[in-house]
Amino acid sequence: MTRKILLATIALVAVSIDANAFSSVAPGGGWSNLETRRLQQLPSVVRAEILKAQKVCGEDSVGVRSGFIRYLKNGRGDELIALHFDQFRCANRSALCTSTGCLHKIFVARDGVSHREIWRHHVREVDMSNESGRMSVEVDCDRTGRYCASTLRWNGRQLVH
Repeated sequence: MTRKILLATIALVAVSIDANAFSSVAPGGGWSNLETRRLQQLPSVVRAEILKAQKVCGEDSVGVRSGFIRYLKNGRGDELIALHFDQFRCANRSALCTSTGCLHKIFVARDGVSHREIWRHHVREVDMSNESGRMSVEVDCDRTGRYCASTLRWNGRQLVH
């Protein structure tokens, strides 16, 4: 019984650390504030998009849920960064979301430099994966009842069908 309690406590701590990696306060309703220090560590183009969203949303702080920022790297030094604005606190929800879904943006960098935006769309969800060294993005835009899932593959320069 003691072992079960210990394992449950360790699991809870691990989940709490992961969920609060960006936050300076305990999440309320799943929201936590993105720390200024963490925001400053992000690439400038990514940070600018986050601050622009904060402004159009009319928020005093950057509130996010776990999974707002996702990363994917391959063995050649390419890194994809995805922003999921459905996980971004916004009083003016229509600034980030439409009937087709919420804004999602993907940025790329090679060897951690020269981040640039390579994709943006209002969709239901995007999932990134790295299968056998090939990075890809699965797009699900089925919020309006029309199915339009597609796979985009990173070819070293851009995402292509």
